[in-house]
Amino acid sequence: MAAKQKRNKFERSQPFGLVVCNAIRYHVGTGQELEAKRAAAFEARDAAKAELEEAEDETDEMTEAKTAYADAVLEIDRLSDLIKFHRGEIVKIVKEPDQEMLEFPLEPPEDEKRARVEQDKARQGKLQPKPADAARPAAPGVLKLADGEGSHLLASINELDLPGPLIAKLRAAQFDAIDHLVEFDGKPDELAVEASITSDQAKAVLEGLRKFREKHRTASKAATKGATA
Repeated sequence: MAAKQKRNKFERSQPFGLVVCNAIRYHVGTGQELEAKRAAAFEARDAAKAELEEAEDETDEMTEAKTAYADAVLEIDRLSDLIKFHRGEIVKIVKEPDQEMLEFPLEPPEDEKRARVEQDKARQGKLQPKPADAARPAAPGVLKLADGEGSHLLASINELDLPGPLIAKLRAAQFDAIDHLVEFDGKPDELAVEASITSDQAKAVLEGLRKFREKHRTASKAATKGATA
């Protein structure tokens, strides 16, 4: 005979009603479908990232890879929001199963859907590749250059010691050269918005920029010192 299971403090004598059970089934099933779609979107993003790393600048392949990457990132965010909604509804239902006479929402409210569409449109403008004549220009007039700094800031963003996926995000946002980052030095929140990355990622980028500049300043001073010795 199996041992009697010990009751826990969350047990109730009244079972869930049919409405509650069906609502839970719906949110669980829909959540699983969305997770499968998100997994596919992650694969699409990674494939686009690989193409970005291999494609040459200012080519059709680079433009197509940037578009594919942007689309995948937006789709991941959209699906993540929906998954979060369905998981949250499961928690609400389980917490208040006695309220089954109320109508359990099965989809996000329309105002949330509209807000998401507007958010996607705004992000799409930042993530989508810009025409060649609208590429992010170097702006030497606003660069905060230190002694010994110059043309090395025109180097590719790939020269920074950063993870490949983060480099891909920067390139997708048209941050192709290191000098494009200098204007955001000390402004991680502004960089996060402009590049569509997290605040922590923006801080990591600016730390990589700091190390890059320090390395080249040190090398420049050493070269100058050697030339005058």
